[in-house]
Amino acid sequence: MNIKSLRYRVVATALIAVALAGVSVVAVIALFIEPVMKEAQIGELKNVLQSAAALDGVVNPDVLAQRVTRSGISVSISQGGHDFDDGKPLGPFAILQKSQDFLTIEAQLPVSGAHITIATANSGSRNAIAQILRIGAPAMLVIMLVLGLVLWRAMKTALRPLDNMTALATKIASGERGGRLDLVPGEESTELGRTASAFNSMLDSLETSLTRAQAAESRLRQLCADVAHELRSPLASIVAAADNLVRNGAKKSQVEQAAIGMVREGQRASRIVGDLTLVSQLDIDDLAAQQVTKRDFDIVSLVKSVVNETAKHSAFEIELQAADGLNEQRISADPERVTQILNNLLENANRWAESKIQVRIGSTESDFWLQVLDDGPGVPEAERENIFERFVRLEPDRARSSGGSGLGLAISRSLADAHGGTLVYLANQPAVGAAFELRLPL
Repeated sequence: MNIKSLRYRVVATALIAVALAGVSVVAVIALFIEPVMKEAQIGELKNVLQSAAALDGVVNPDVLAQRVTRSGISVSISQGGHDFDDGKPLGPFAILQKSQDFLTIEAQLPVSGAHITIATANSGSRNAIAQILRIGAPAMLVIMLVLGLVLWRAMKTALRPLDNMTALATKIASGERGGRLDLVPGEESTELGRTASAFNSMLDSLETSLTRAQAAESRLRQLCADVAHELRSPLASIVAAADNLVRNGAKKSQVEQAAIGMVREGQRASRIVGDLTLVSQLDIDDLAAQQVTKRDFDIVSLVKSVVNETAKHSAFEIELQAADGLNEQRISADPERVTQILNNLLENANRWAESKIQVRIGSTESDFWLQVLDDGPGVPEAERENIFERFVRLEPDRARSSGGSGLGLAISRSLADAHGGTLVYLANQPAVGAAFELRLPL
């Protein structure tokens, strides 16, 4: 498809419009000038007739014809079989009266009774139109030439914002990000101003999307690296145990120990894969909704049951505090997923606590809240959001023997989001190490 430049299109359109306007003006003039000029000529003929009537009987017919005639008008008088005229070279009136090229008035003079014929050439309108064309056509061509040159130069200035937009798009395409079109205050209401504003907004959206895509790619690379790192340890243990099993002369106790190790490491690898599958599904809204089956239950009883069960296997004291003597609170949620969140929080607290863990519960008009606090070292401020990412640990050596898989908090926050709730790290808690708060809507 052949696309002309915008400057060419605007100039060509303007010149065509001017040409059409000129033709229209000439057509209108040609349409109305003939009846106007004809009426004016007839008026002059009537004036001559009135002058002739005034001089009738005062002067002779031959003198009368010469006295009343005017420039471009011929007068002929017939009386008693004699014809008298003004001597103008218009030819015989018997022929002229039948021609469309002349206007004539015939009348009988009131005193002498003579017959008078007054004629004039009917070429004034055509001459006027021809003169208009002789003058107007060259003038129109000159006007169009000047207008074209002026428009061509003016369009270069008028289209400078589009040139700036093109230059900016070219720079961005070459990798220079961050540039924007300059907008003068008040220009937002103009066409080009709105275009520039929309262009800047589009660049913001594109760069934001690009940044997100790069961040997602970076997270994906890190995820792959973390998954490989997580699975390498249990797989290596399984391979080592299997090697022990196939060795000749292995004792029964060694075989049993290798088999137990293989089962343990296999379960560990399976748990990592299961957690990773779950957290990936929770990233997709439709799949996240399928992971949560809500029903009505008493969450206070569930929390007490989980805390009591965890306390049996914990090396630390776990204290449960209910705000305002809260004994029962029914909510609509998935009890299995709420239990999973609480277990992850308690497991995290049990890993970092020094002597005591606290679980606090309460409710407001709109939601139920649960807090898990420990007296450990806490989480550095710079890491308080990062800990909810996948495979994030705060151990300097990232030891797998003492740390978890790094997916517990990520899964817990995703499950809280799937319930329409929140899971956050609580800052500014006095005499407390790490503190997490779960809120679920009632």
